[in-house]
Amino acid sequence: MRGALLAVLFPLVAEATDIRFAREGSLVKQADVAAIMAACTPVPVDVVDPNYGTSKRYVACPLADVLRFGFGTPPDALGSADVFIRAWDGYDKPASAARLAEDGAFLAFGDADLSHGGDLRWAPLGPRGIDPGPLYLVWTKPAQRDRRTYPWPWQIAEFEIVEFQKKYPHVMPTAVPRTAPAWQGFELFRGECIACHAMLRPRPGDCCVFCSYGSAKCPPRQHTGDGDG
Repeated sequence: MRGALLAVLFPLVAEATDIRFAREGSLVKQADVAAIMAACTPVPVDVVDPNYGTSKRYVACPLADVLRFGFGTPPDALGSADVFIRAWDGYDKPASAARLAEDGAFLAFGDADLSHGGDLRWAPLGPRGIDPGPLYLVWTKPAQRDRRTYPWPWQIAEFEIVEFQKKYPHVMPTAVPRTAPAWQGFELFRGECIACHAMLRPRPGDCCVFCSYGSAKCPPRQHTGDGDG
């Protein structure tokens, strides 16, 4: 992240930043911010931003228009596909194509009150003064402000279309009902864990993170009779 370098407003040089659009690991298109803005129709949008904790106005395009430019198809035509949104720092947030097709999703290029023409600027975000550019996903409707159910990633570098079970084939529960605890754990992993940069480590005396944080000891401990069920 470039947050440590930002003590004042930092201008985003759009021409120097390329955004990738990929499908199951294969590059579909790569374009800089200027090309993306030329392909859609940027407009000022008013947003109550939960990350800034205040009302903001951004220069933005509907997300559906940007995804149509990048993939050649709108998100509402992608069916059950997942779209992974990746940031420069490795943040990797999946969202269903249906969620991203909702009205109210916009891709912001800069703060409308600070930007002038092609000189796109952002107010520093958070205590570390992060620059949200080059792209920041924002939502305009009140129900979409919940960051637990709607992704609000900044510093976006890539969009990738891939079925979640293909990307993480070993974490999808099988042969258990949807009400089973395994599915609850899967939804937690899908929604939170893969987008978290924290590194879990075993507690003293435990052999692994399953024993430290799981609802039961790991399978080897269970087989040796050391599990707690």
